Amino acid sequence: MKQSQHGRASCVFCLAVLFSVAGCIQHPAERPDGPYQATGMKIGEVTDTRAIIWTRLTRRPERIGTEAPMPDFLYRAPGNDELQEPPPGRFHPHDWVPVVQYPDGSSIEYIEGAVIGSSGEARVRYRETSADDWQSTNWEPVDPERDFIRQFMLTGLAPATEYELRVEARPTGSETASSALDGQFRTAPAPDQVARVVFTATTGTEYDDLDAPAGGFRIHQSMMDIGADFFVHTGDIVYYDA
Repeated sequence: MKQSQHGRASCVFCLAVLFSVAGCIQHPAERPDGPYQATGMKIGEVTDTRAIIWTRLTRRPERIGTEAPMPDFLYRAPGNDELQEPPPGRFHPHDWVPVVQYPDGSSIEYIEGAVIGSSGEARVRYRETSADDWQSTNWEPVDPERDFIRQFMLTGLAPATEYELRVEARPTGSETASSALDGQFRTAPAPDQVARVVFTATTGTEYDDLDAPAGGFRIHQSMMDIGADFFVHTGDIVYYDA
């Protein structure tokens, strides 16, 4: 998936689960009190006739910024009540118990990078880019037991076709959307159609290595610039606590 600083996501035929970058478009008719979609959307597993659209509802329109504190990650070794730093190397012994210490007055809701989930409902509106009328899924509640996410399977799509979509969120039972993310994607060619395919891939991305001004990684823009057809993230995504 591609996503600009303005929160518009796009991808062409995507044959893998895609990485989502935070972003949310605030439309004039929306409620100012959320829920929002600060973790963006994912457009994934796109075939010639279907696509999965994923979103997560959040309390705030954006992640907590770098001005917020980071917690300390310490460990308690067996037989030793004194908290200590992890030993040298990437991994700690399996029987060491991690202990997270928040700065005074802070909590998991207010540390750097926090994006707390929210209850509510979501739906997806979509259409071929040349069409006038939108199709729409039903409004569906997000699942608090699954970190306030919801995914939608779009079916009956046309092969090798550009689609635009809008993922909307609202409070449960409301008639007014509180946030919306706009995006686009292209379905895969039909199985008997020969086509050139370009894709990019990456693996583990550690939080400490973020290098884009607004968060994220500059390499994502480079991936967008080459016009890749889809993006494969092969491994771990966050590593917030290393």
